[in-house]
Amino acid sequence: MKKLLLLIVLILLFPTFVNATDIKTFSADDFFSEARVGWNLGNSLDSHYKSSGAPNLSEETIWGNPKVSQELIDFVQAQGFNVIRIPVTWFNHTYKDANDHYVIYEEWLDRVKEVVDYAYNRGMYVMINTHHDDKILYTGVVEQGEWDEIKLTASNLWKQIATKFKDYDEHLMFEAYNEIDNKQDSWVFSDFAAGEVNTLNQIFVDAVRSTGGNNQYRLLIISPLIMQNTTQAINAIKVPNDSAKNKIILSVHMYSGQEDELLGQAFKRISDDAANKGLRVMITEFGNTTSYSPIAHRAINLSNYVARAYENGIIPVIWDNGSDYSIINRKDFSKSKFDLIDAVTKPVKYTNKNKAVVYDKYEQLYYKRVHDDGTFDEKNKPEWWGVWINEELIPIKDGQKFISFYVHNRTDAGLLNLHGIYYFDAEQKPLFAYHKNFPGYNSNKFAIPEGAKYFRFAIYNCKVNTKPAFIQEALENGKFYFTYNTYGDNDLVGEKIDWNYKYKPSTDVSSDTYDVSNDEIVVDSNNHNKLTVSEFKNNIDSKQNYTIYDNNNNVVSDDAIIGTGYTVNTGSSSYHIVIMGDVTGDGLINISDIAKLYNHYKTGGYLTSYYLEAGLLTHNNKVTIGDVAKLYNIYKR
Repeated sequence: MKKLLLLIVLILLFPTFVNATDIKTFSADDFFSEARVGWNLGNSLDSHYKSSGAPNLSEETIWGNPKVSQELIDFVQAQGFNVIRIPVTWFNHTYKDANDHYVIYEEWLDRVKEVVDYAYNRGMYVMINTHHDDKILYTGVVEQGEWDEIKLTASNLWKQIATKFKDYDEHLMFEAYNEIDNKQDSWVFSDFAAGEVNTLNQIFVDAVRSTGGNNQYRLLIISPLIMQNTTQAINAIKVPNDSAKNKIILSVHMYSGQEDELLGQAFKRISDDAANKGLRVMITEFGNTTSYSPIAHRAINLSNYVARAYENGIIPVIWDNGSDYSIINRKDFSKSKFDLIDAVTKPVKYTNKNKAVVYDKYEQLYYKRVHDDGTFDEKNKPEWWGVWINEELIPIKDGQKFISFYVHNRTDAGLLNLHGIYYFDAEQKPLFAYHKNFPGYNSNKFAIPEGAKYFRFAIYNCKVNTKPAFIQEALENGKFYFTYNTYGDNDLVGEKIDWNYKYKPSTDVSSDTYDVSNDEIVVDSNNHNKLTVSEFKNNIDSKQNYTIYDNNNNVVSDDAIIGTGYTVNTGSSSYHIVIMGDVTGDGLINISDIAKLYNHYKTGGYLTSYYLEAGLLTHNNKVTIGDVAKLYNIYKR
């Protein structure tokens, strides 16, 4: 005890210092460890009506929402959101200079900065993008002169935006584009358009990094063509070359009416597809509307969505446009939909008591066109458009009121979706049909109409004629199948999730000496003493070659000392190293570590992320005097 008292006296002689998170070392993994659910400030700074050629500041309210205020952002944060996405339209606030280049009016840049500051100054994570700028940013462009102009515009816009915010820390992120379209065939994937998106993503990264300041290290968010979440679209991504390491995040969109565990299959596929590119993924738009059926299940849908996304390592950001998607009433906060707010900020995952059924056998299926009511069209050839349906009607049990489904599609046919659910009565006569032509549904939930005793489904690719042989091969190799579940009023069981849940996908690094999880390698305080890279490597097994980076993103030599925050990168996965006790990140246990840990114990504000984890030596959820004492004993040892 005398030694501890002496230690505290010595610590008090040290100047108090703050260990603010360093944007240079703040990684995509760091963000995902701190982020929770996000909220979209939709239909405000992205609202537009007039053409370019004036600042057009009044357009912020043209779509019916009031002017954004500090009070609104404070209310959003108070509900439990720590991420905010601010969609911004730029084209309508530009003019052309003497070189015929688009220039953003300074007045509009100032207004965007003002709104960003509302959230940024409160410690929220903020992302801004280019939104609804499809008049000047698009793909599917064959004419070289037109394409050169689009590329130049993308670069110029992002240089102007990035310069305005170059001194902001890691709490500000840039999202390159929103739903970049394919003008050759609108809203449809093509390899050609996807290749042009890759070019625009690289231009975005280069433009931001070129502006210097903190933009050299800022987290950047890219997306596939049209922000599609299909395997086809994600596989087509070429991750941009970047001077900074582990600083790029993938963004996709996904709206679904799904309410049970089948939705987890969709998120797992998306997360796995992104991991194959070495990326973490955000879903920057999801939500449901006032027309959701039944309206009493609206909160169930949102809550299950957030819970299932988070448990698959995905951060979701709910779309709120101030109208039909609204959960926060921007005109009168007291009239906000607090049940929906609680649903997404205190998420619950719902599991169906009934066992899901998987259709994955080719011989169970019938390859032919159906009428809109679900009956067969005998006049058409079986090859017509590749419609995949169940020939025998599927019985519906009594008391079942809803059907949920998931189309598992990891093929190169991105629009191979469900387009129809057809119901039949007890005499197997058509009763009711849900039918959607384009683009179909990847996962969803439908109400079962009264009197329905059987159903049939139809899956096809509405843009490409998908042949039977393609489906058969996909079914046989597991890249494609259909899963459905039915349930009644009381068949969904809810379970709250923990925001501190650790996502654990399959790892390609293991160790008998260190604790390896999904994105961390933890070295116990008893297993290191100036741990060198060479010794560390001797205790690591990896299925792939890997590189170790220090906290300045430099490759380290074998005789270097490993420190907290160092990164092991396999190309497809990234792991942060935590050296227990090393809260300064230099790999040594000395008086500086003790002083910093004690300062955190007294104020709670000095250590974050992996450095904080390195100080939790007694396995508590917060730093205690016991941690300080244990670190002192390690130091003296």
